[in-house]
Amino acid sequence: AAGLLSGFWVQFKPTRLMVVISVMAILMIVISIVAIITGQQSVPGSSVMEILGIHGVFAILFLISALLLRFADKNTANTLS
Repeated sequence: AAGLLSGFWVQFKPTRLMVVISVMAILMIVISIVAIITGQQSVPGSSVMEILGIHGVFAILFLISALLLRFADKNTANTLS
């Protein structure tokens, strides 16, 4: 929900969306660290590797999306000039 609201806030411009998605990736990493610090790995059916793995996968996907937006922004600038 935060990503969608931020998208409207930045008017879906590639450069601004790149920043929003990068912040979301950083927040995914922070959330996984907080989950481990608060002991969520001791909940039945959860482990440190699962927490880091799932959050890591989504953080990497967010970072790839940010890089693709950066690439799209450069291509848009080249075709307009």
